[in-house]
Amino acid sequence: MILVFKKVGFYIQTQILDFIGKVTLRRTKKSVTQKT
Repeated sequence: MILVFKKVGFYIQTQILDFIGKVTLRRTKKSVTQKT
């Protein structure tokens, strides 16, 4: 039971990190296009 919870928690963590990474990439791309 604890192992399953750890796996789920790790999966959620990776999904959140991936989402944050995508959002930051979009923001940086927008700022770069605005500067030029």
